[in-house]
Amino acid sequence: MLDEDTSHSLVPGSLNLSRHARTTIRDVPYEMVHEVTTYLPLSDIMTLSYTCRELYYPVIQDESIWQRFCYLYGVMDLAPFGGRTFRTLYTRWLHRYGPLLGLWASDNILRGSVIEFRIAPNKWDPDGIPVIVGEAWSVEHHTTGPPGPTHPRYIEFVQIGFHLTQQSADEVTTTWRVNSEELVMLPWHTYDVTPEWELGKVFSRRSYVLLQNGEATPHPTLCDVHPGDGRPWHDANREALRVQTLQHIYEQPGAFLEGGSSDLEASSSRTLTYKVVPTERAALCINAPHWCRNTAQWALIAPFSHVVEVAMLNSPPRFYPLRMHTETGMDPTLPDWHVDTLHGLWLGDYGAQLKTEVLWLQSGPGDEVRAWKVTGDPHVPRGQLSWMTTMNAAHEVNVNQFYGLLNGLQVRPTGSIRAFSGFMHAGDGRLMKLQSIIFLTGPNTIVVVWLGSGTLFTFTRYVGRQIN
Repeated sequence: MLDEDTSHSLVPGSLNLSRHARTTIRDVPYEMVHEVTTYLPLSDIMTLSYTCRELYYPVIQDESIWQRFCYLYGVMDLAPFGGRTFRTLYTRWLHRYGPLLGLWASDNILRGSVIEFRIAPNKWDPDGIPVIVGEAWSVEHHTTGPPGPTHPRYIEFVQIGFHLTQQSADEVTTTWRVNSEELVMLPWHTYDVTPEWELGKVFSRRSYVLLQNGEATPHPTLCDVHPGDGRPWHDANREALRVQTLQHIYEQPGAFLEGGSSDLEASSSRTLTYKVVPTERAALCINAPHWCRNTAQWALIAPFSHVVEVAMLNSPPRFYPLRMHTETGMDPTLPDWHVDTLHGLWLGDYGAQLKTEVLWLQSGPGDEVRAWKVTGDPHVPRGQLSWMTTMNAAHEVNVNQFYGLLNGLQVRPTGSIRAFSGFMHAGDGRLMKLQSIIFLTGPNTIVVVWLGSGTLFTFTRYVGRQIN
């Protein structure tokens, strides 16, 4: 029997300092360390590995750690990636560009716009290695199509990933796609314009003021991007951007008259001024060269406005995280129907303008519903209310008295429709409330009628991508 070391015997329950001094994390089996890493964010895992040489290489080479972080961005399988490891995918690609994934709403003057980043096979590469694809939503109507909102077409404008150029196989590059079939007088081709385009983040926003007849009206700010921002469409929980900070964005604040003139003597004209305001949280920014501003892609990223010529606004648009939220629609005549089922993204019909707008329906206390414009028009710009109502018994109206207005619409029979009194909004200066009726014509469809003219506006729930 071995002699027992009693030189450090202590009273039960006290701390043996000598024993603890001889034990470090290097003495812990790696299997136990790995188990601990499953509860840690990447920053803490890397700090742990940097503080102990014996742990650094085991952690760095542990594919299960990197696999877990790739899973967060939907990358589950290595097979499509040409032999690259989860570590390469995450450290070279997803860590920096993964936070781009999702929908983004722009602050472009009046109209706004929506862009989307997703992981998809590279359609320009025979191997089809997945890349991050940036696409702009096109919501142009086709005059031969049926009435009502048009589902977006997705127009690719950028790719981020491996094997896009002749650089190192594990080098991630950004390639801007400008299909010259969208340009005038040029043969079809896809140009790599990486050196001239910039994608990054900026800690600022654009603040607009409309001047007319000597009066100043603040243009609605799409998002102040403060931590406590409560705008319903804004995805405040989206991961912070890790792309480069754009330090040398060319800003040209000033005042511009309708049509782009800079003659400020005409006080009766509509004048738009803007300035750049610092913010605490970064916004996504896409900075394009001037020659690209005549392409169809840029017209979707930053739509042209009749108020200000695109060439006059040199400050590039900012983009803010747009929540992709879809509730399951319910028949509005069911007893357990409630206003929360309307919550989320909807597409609205611009009617005669042959456009489709993107809205966010917000349900609130007292069965109130507000439809906020994510994209807008010169009459009611993005960031403003499109319509609002209170969907309770006090505001419900008899559908039958409006049968003539609904006649000819592709809606459900009158007995399956509910209607509520409400207001539409008009005017890009002082908003006017226009008395309206809001018809729930099905689980995923709404018709708003402006009683002053009988004009109909239709809305459908956005339930995700539809790609033929």
